[in-house]
Amino acid sequence: MKKLHVFIAGIIGLFLLTGCAGSNLSQHVNNDVTQTSVVLSQNNYRIVGETSGTSTSTYILGIGGLSKTALTSNSRADMYANARLKDGQAIINVSTTVSYKVIAGPIYMQRIATTTGYIIEFVK
Repeated sequence: MKKLHVFIAGIIGLFLLTGCAGSNLSQHVNNDVTQTSVVLSQNNYRIVGETSGTSTSTYILGIGGLSKTALTSNSRADMYANARLKDGQAIINVSTTVSYKVIAGPIYMQRIATTTGYIIEFVK
């Protein structure tokens, strides 16, 4: 009977330690749907700089963290907050990259979303 309990405990332990995590995965997501569109057909702007924002979710045994949509939305909001746009400025070429950082196997994992874009300023 004791062997059966040890066997069941071992199976449960293996089940808890398995997961769907990979190591050092990265995915580029460009589904940023913005309501404002800027046509840059003339040379009436200049690139002022670059801005970025990040957001992180932590998972323990695969449980926790934000959804992928919420994670990318938070990184985009952080990027806009860091940009400190002035009148006549806009952000173009917005791109989001989602990467995974696996620490201690499937026990502890982080999903990191980074959104970047260029700040332009209209001169004419």
